[in-house]
Amino acid sequence: MIEYGADMLVATSLAGPVLGLLFLTINSLQAMDRPVPATLLSLFRQGMFFIPLLFVLGRLFGLPGINFTQTTADYLSIAIALFLLGRALGQQRAASAAQEG
Repeated sequence: MIEYGADMLVATSLAGPVLGLLFLTINSLQAMDRPVPATLLSLFRQGMFFIPLLFVLGRLFGLPGINFTQTTADYLSIAIALFLLGRALGQQRAASAAQEG
């Protein structure tokens, strides 16, 4: 039983330090008037990634896989979030340059 608790603690601790990037990106996209990508990021984290990963990781790794489902879903969401933020910032810069020039 101690091992189960330790797995959960490790799993939740791994995503904590970088999870703020996801929420910062969601808020940034909303502020940049991009509500659809911001909403999709929220959906990816809990729906599109978490639920399928729950079944896949549970089947592949058993209980430890279930423990790491949320962490895996968070990291996948963060990767997509950073991609979407970079793309939105690039579009924002291009629009600013077009207005100036």
